[in-house]
Amino acid sequence: MLASAIVCGDIDEDLMRRMERGRLVRCYLYFLPYVEENRKEMNSIGVWENLEFVAYRWTVSNADLTDNLIDRFFLRPSMVQFAYMRQDVSSALWQERSKMIVAP
Repeated sequence: MLASAIVCGDIDEDLMRRMERGRLVRCYLYFLPYVEENRKEMNSIGVWENLEFVAYRWTVSNADLTDNLIDRFFLRPSMVQFAYMRQDVSSALWQERSKMIVAP
């Protein structure tokens, strides 16, 4: 719900990033296998989309000046680039997860 509110512009993204970045990103990365299983089960790539977008944006994405301008214009994060790069986003988040989760 929090990620959805961020994407819709209902909650200030910068404030949430400062307060909840670590917790939100760790939760998503830890539960990534569960998310993938949900997507297959529901036959929908849109399941968990907002949380995936926020986790990607806060860990991997390198927003440039154009992205920031678009965000300011719409008063919320723009998902345009994210929508075209779904496979790259998924790969990048799995790499981040592998850095986080160390095998015993």
